[in-house]
Amino acid sequence: TLTLRTLDGDAPALLAKMLARLDELEKHYGVMHKAQTPEIVPERPDKREVGEAAGALSFPATKRWREPEGIFVSYRHGVGKEYIDKLCAAASARDIPLQRDSKTMQLGDRISAFSERLRRGERVIFFMSPEFMDSFYCMYELTGLWKDCRGDDAEEFLERARFFRLPAKKQSGFRLPQLLPGQRGLPEKFAIKEVRDRQVYVKHWQRKVSELSVFSATDIAPTDHLELGVARDSVHLINVILGHMQDQLKTYDIDEFIDYALDGLEK
Repeated sequence: TLTLRTLDGDAPALLAKMLARLDELEKHYGVMHKAQTPEIVPERPDKREVGEAAGALSFPATKRWREPEGIFVSYRHGVGKEYIDKLCAAASARDIPLQRDSKTMQLGDRISAFSERLRRGERVIFFMSPEFMDSFYCMYELTGLWKDCRGDDAEEFLERARFFRLPAKKQSGFRLPQLLPGQRGLPEKFAIKEVRDRQVYVKHWQRKVSELSVFSATDIAPTDHLELGVARDSVHLINVILGHMQDQLKTYDIDEFIDYALDGLEK
């Protein structure tokens, strides 16, 4: 429960100022909060702590929850399709309700809504590639899962996430973004062993932040605000997340990885 107290009993005025500030921050970072109606709780707290406060505003605690049967796969479309298909076939054979956007979503569904559910997944299987690291929706899902683990609980994050590094090869005609002269593009191979490897992706998203930041809040759509927020999250979180990923023992054998990724999920 979040409780606001004031010395002169004007907690509603303090709340209004706080919510106004939150609205400003939401526009800045491209996020949204769920509105809740405050409950006015009359009380007389200990004078030694807060003086003569006449009341307080309390909000019900928001319980963290996971998506029921929340087992998802996150990947960049057009990259590593044969690996994702093999994972999905194995999950189906084991009666595991793996959710894949192309199979779960219907025409007209919002991609961001699916990604939001994925961010709360019990198990999320990521297929990593340079193209993944360039995708807004992929980074929304990756950084979102980290934030859903409170952003400081690496053990929970690594318990819920599984990572397979796709091999470098010709990828269905996909072309990485063109850059201005002097800019460094994304590598062909997903490498994160060294700090300099991970910094390539940090700088990539720093450029995206710069590109979006030149517009005023009224110039861009709500989805653009969301993308700007994801870009900023990526800049701050990429090195941390990829560092934990690099610290894990890994396999490049897809069959071995599938057994590991689906372990413990059978009904």
